[in-house]
Amino acid sequence: MKNCQSCGEENREGSIICRYCGKELRQTLVVHVLHEVKNKPLLPLPPTEPELTLMILTGQGVKPLTLPYGKRGTIGRAEREGAIKPHVDLSLFDAAELGVSRIHAAIDYAPEAPTITDLGSTNGTYLNGQRLMPDQPYLLRYADEVRLGKLILYIYTQ
Repeated sequence: MKNCQSCGEENREGSIICRYCGKELRQTLVVHVLHEVKNKPLLPLPPTEPELTLMILTGQGVKPLTLPYGKRGTIGRAEREGAIKPHVDLSLFDAAELGVSRIHAAIDYAPEAPTITDLGSTNGTYLNGQRLMPDQPYLLRYADEVRLGKLILYIYTQ
């Protein structure tokens, strides 16, 4: 178990974000340099367009999914061929077992700010622990926790 330096609560080993206060669980990496590096590798370029990243908490760790700027995308789970499919399919993350509806919510990544709207889901959409009213958009902010049924996502914008 790992204690959050901000709130002191215990979190599972391997967690990168505190599940209680949402703060980043910082880790220190000690590196011993055995030889001089002549040419340092270049860091990857930042995205040319703003992105919205959903960090999905799974039993295997955190999995990122990226949504493009300026688009509306539905989030849910696909069940079978020919059925309506969401733009972001969470089926690989045990979405059915965690109570995610087929078309659960929508994220609008507009110029002002991204929003999330519950689309009448069976098990609800929660933003930072508060259940959302269906068909009403709610602003998303950096590091917000979104819960679709029991599946937890964290929102990061660039």
